[in-house]
Amino acid sequence: MSNTILIVGIIIVLFIILITYLNSTPILKLYHAETGVYIRKISKSTGKECKVIADEDIADLPLLMQNHIKKTGFYNKPLISHANTYLKGKIRMATNNPWLKLDYILFDYFKDPLRVALIKGWMFGICSMAGRDGYIDGQGSMFGRLMKLVTIFDEKGKAYDISGLVTFLNDLILISPGSIVLLKDIITWKEIDEKSLQLSINHYGNEISATLVFNEKGLLVNFISEDRYRGDGNIEGLNNCTKTKWSTPIDEYKKVDNYLVPYKTRAVWHLDTGDFCYAEFYIDHFEFNP
Repeated sequence: MSNTILIVGIIIVLFIILITYLNSTPILKLYHAETGVYIRKISKSTGKECKVIADEDIADLPLLMQNHIKKTGFYNKPLISHANTYLKGKIRMATNNPWLKLDYILFDYFKDPLRVALIKGWMFGICSMAGRDGYIDGQGSMFGRLMKLVTIFDEKGKAYDISGLVTFLNDLILISPGSIVLLKDIITWKEIDEKSLQLSINHYGNEISATLVFNEKGLLVNFISEDRYRGDGNIEGLNNCTKTKWSTPIDEYKKVDNYLVPYKTRAVWHLDTGDFCYAEFYIDHFEFNP
């Protein structure tokens, strides 16, 4: 009996150690190290942004975008140069795969396109997958590990440069649309109809476009791009990437700190076999100009 109790006790201790080990991923340390470097650089070079977005800043934007910036509360407020965004949600790699609970921490620098994201997938209370997704100095990359032991993707190259810029632009438009004024020199606009716009951006030779769709209230309801790459095998981060239509429909807005933000969103691949929603997110909270 005493031996059985001892064995059970050892198993419990080992299980606790395993959970602690898996939840203390070095990818988290990498994320904080990278974002810390850029926040310090931003503070030294620009200090805290104090300029308020005024009429002259948005006057040359399409009317749909001007109205959206005003309706979401970014007009007549301090210009946001960088932000931390904390999201929760779920993700799956294929239509027949189970959903994985997800924590997502995102750092964006809007003044010179840059993003670093930390992704943590949870199952049975254990961080079973951790990844880092980035776009820095025109170069995109993805790195992820399963159970902290097996590298499941470690990718970079032109396809990830392009995809990283698409994702950065998506961050900007959804998280802080007023910050679009910081990139006037590298963005061009084209009006499609009374409810949609196309914008294009060229950064470090990476050229991408996206379509913005608005509802009758003037709020953005979808971001669509045909320039993002998707890997084979129903998973991002693999070789043999091909450009695939991608969108992030917005299902719900919510008032947060006097800003109207896209509280619930989805990420969808538009495949020949049909639409595949592979991720759903909701925003936990923001830190603007931290």
